Order: sequence, then C-alpha cells, then structure tokens
Amino acid sequence: MQTINKETKRGKSFIMAFANSSAKVLRDVYKRFSNKKQNAYDNCCLKCDKENGSQFCIISAGRYTFSVGWLTDDGLRVETAKGSYLIK
Repeated sequence: MQTINKETKRGKSFIMAFANSSAKVLRDVYKRFSNKKQNAYDNCCLKCDKENGSQFCIISAGRYTFSVGWLTDDGLRVETAKGSYLIK
C-alpha cells in the first residue's frame, strides 16, 4: 500500500472524490456489471471490514474499473484497479 500526503494534489483529489460520493453499491453506478466487478467490490468490502473501516463508498466508476474509499483510524483508504492507497 502506498501512502499519499493529504496535502498533495493527488491526496486532495481522493479526499474530494470521497467527500462528494453517495454511491454505496455497484447498482448505484452501473445498470449491469460483470461477476468480475462484483468479486472486486466484495474483496474491497472485506478489506474495509478487516480494517474496521467506515463510510465505505464508490468514489469513481468508469466503463472498465471503479475505485472505492473508506475511513480508517489511520486515514482515508482508497482501492483502485491500479493500487492500494492510504491518504493521511
């Protein structure tokens, strides 16, 4: 997992996406989605639970990928198709 400073442009971008999101489940962002997307989403939910996370939400969604975020005691956790991040 890569740590990103919350004061950087990238850190602020993740924080803003998290703050503006209201999507909680895949149906909030996709009319139809693959089993692969569902499995990825489920894995993210498991990570959130293991980290005692809260406020889990989908922070971005495109045709092929989506990103999620949740709050932990350490900061904002973000999972994307390209990696895992902790913003603090």
